[in-house]
Amino acid sequence: MPHQRLPKLPKLFESKLYKTGQTRGADDDVIYQNRVARSSTVLIPFGCWNLCAVPAKSEPAYENGFIVLVPASDYFGQAQITSDLKQQGLRIGVNTLVFYETREQWKANDPNKLKWKPAKSRTSPLGGQYVARVPATTAESGGRIIQGFGATAKKGAGIRVYEYASTATTRKCRLQLEALFWLCKDSDEVAVANGMTGENAKVRKSAILQECHDAGLLSPVKVMFIAKTV
Repeated sequence: MPHQRLPKLPKLFESKLYKTGQTRGADDDVIYQNRVARSSTVLIPFGCWNLCAVPAKSEPAYENGFIVLVPASDYFGQAQITSDLKQQGLRIGVNTLVFYETREQWKANDPNKLKWKPAKSRTSPLGGQYVARVPATTAESGGRIIQGFGATAKKGAGIRVYEYASTATTRKCRLQLEALFWLCKDSDEVAVANGMTGENAKVRKSAILQECHDAGLLSPVKVMFIAKTV
């Protein structure tokens, strides 16, 4: 937002803008973090690594790093997997984890028998070699298996790669969305009806539109690009 201290937006609108910078919700039995910043650590499926190694041409690296997830069936089913990972700059326990998703994978290559540890850190080194999210099965009387990133303070290993947006992009998106609101013909009246004074609405509207204009975010092409980014 602009450097000068501006009058606050109505609480509901401010909340909506804030949520544009957050990821979607995630349950405890999935590997993703719940409602966190879009600049958080990114989880990249191994099969998508070549496409997602960097977030964009203008951004050479993910703001808070990444973790590549290799399906257990691929890791243990490919003889050259270690060399393949190494050639791509990936190492188990450093920036890559083996991901168990089914009970079959777990039984075939039990990480406990391999003396592996579940990962616990989102930054290198990851503190372990694997992470598991295996659902419960009534047929085999097996409870669900959640290993790695299950503690309250460290719940979820990261965010979905397609949800990522840098802090700078998120800020631009919020700025642009607010500008679009102020460009509506009844924006002043709506703002006043929700708690702002007429003068405060006028001051904030003028400042936001000016900053958005200066940043080049009001052209039709820019509006479409930023809106689609997040």
